[in-house]
Amino acid sequence: MKDNFSGMDLFALRKKIDEIDEQILSLINKRFECVIEIGKWKKNKSQAVYAPEREKEILSRLEKINRGPIKTKALNAIFDGIISESRELEHSLTTTACAKNNQSSLKCKTRRTNTIKKCV
Repeated sequence: MKDNFSGMDLFALRKKIDEIDEQILSLINKRFECVIEIGKWKKNKSQAVYAPEREKEILSRLEKINRGPIKTKALNAIFDGIISESRELEHSLTTTACAKNNQSSLKCKTRRTNTIKKCV
C-alpha cells in the first residue's frame, strides 16, 4: 500500500518526511536494543560478533521484499551501515567485558575481519 503524496505542497511534504524520519529513528533505536541483547547472548556463549552468513541473509531477505522505489544498491548501502554499527555495538560489549576482567591488551587480542574485532 503506497501513500498518496501528490497534491501536497513543499512544506507539507517536508513535514511528512520529518515525521517519517522520526519513525525511522525510533525503529533503528529499537533494533539496536535488540542488538545489545544479542551482544550479551554472544558474550555469554563466547560467540563471535561477526556472522557473515546472517548479514547476507538479512540483505537477501530485504532485497526480496523491497517493492521500491528504493533501488537495491541504496537499500544495501543503508543496511550495510546499520549492520556495521550493530557489529560495533556488539564489539563494544565484548571490549567492555575484557576491561572489566582486567585482561591486558595482549590477552584481549584483536581479530580483524573487515574491521571487526573480537575479544578472545
